Amino acid sequence: MKSTLLLLFLSVSFFLQAQNWCPPGAVWGYSNSGVATNGATTLWYEKDTIVDGRSCGKIVGYSQYYTNFVSQERDLFTYAVNDTVFFYYENAFRPVYFFGASVGDTLTYRSPLDMVECDSFFSLVVDSVATLQINGQSLRYYKATHIGPNAPYPYHMEVVEKFGAINNYLLPFGECSGFIDLFYFDLGCYEDGSFSKYQVNPNITCRDPFTSIYDVELLNTFTLHPNPANTQLSISTEGTAITQYQLLDYSGKQVGQGQAASSTLNIDVAQLPQGIYLLKLELANGQYAVKRFVKE
Repeated sequence: MKSTLLLLFLSVSFFLQAQNWCPPGAVWGYSNSGVATNGATTLWYEKDTIVDGRSCGKIVGYSQYYTNFVSQERDLFTYAVNDTVFFYYENAFRPVYFFGASVGDTLTYRSPLDMVECDSFFSLVVDSVATLQINGQSLRYYKATHIGPNAPYPYHMEVVEKFGAINNYLLPFGECSGFIDLFYFDLGCYEDGSFSKYQVNPNITCRDPFTSIYDVELLNTFTLHPNPANTQLSISTEGTAITQYQLLDYSGKQVGQGQAASSTLNIDVAQLPQGIYLLKLELANGQYAVKRFVKE
């Protein structure tokens, strides 16, 4: 009986820790800058999937540059076990974040092959650790500095639980000294289905992964609940009648639609897969309204 209870406790503990990393609704907003151009990068959790027999979260995204060029980011696959976060690269899941690290620990990484003039492996030494209080939650923090003659830039990494690296990309490997056009990433904000948007860097304007794609007019009086949703969405536009609606997935593909003639609307979302969606309304006064919601 005691053994069964212990196994149950460990299973629940593992589930809670794993859910703290890349949960439904997770969105990361970055600024990026380089020699040639500057812009913004947005990543978000799309769905759970299986890679190499391992359950993991799939993260997708895009970058918008101030030259009006938009590019899709490479898909990322990640999962957490206890205090360690793994990402899939170079044909295997490899450890990237170590939230149980202590001062003086050496963290060793396998370099991606597309990082020119990098050593095959490089290491960081943990300089400091702390616990931060953010949005009413205790989140672990550590700072680690690269060691060795040919380590990737930037030469140190600051990491916060839930967020990942805050002075680098989510998969935090920069370029080595031989690369000319370095790109610099800084995390501007993070949110997920149970963690309200937190502005990590107040100097960075965070872009919503959907409303920045679609040229629509936002209506402040448009309310939607619950969010995250499981079976049904309830919508109200405070007196302005809704004439029709569309449900769109992260890529803009329509996954639902309907007609209406009221300022309130209930939509069945029970059959939608887990992930992030966009609800777009057309109103009787000619306006369009759009909001993002999470399907649990």
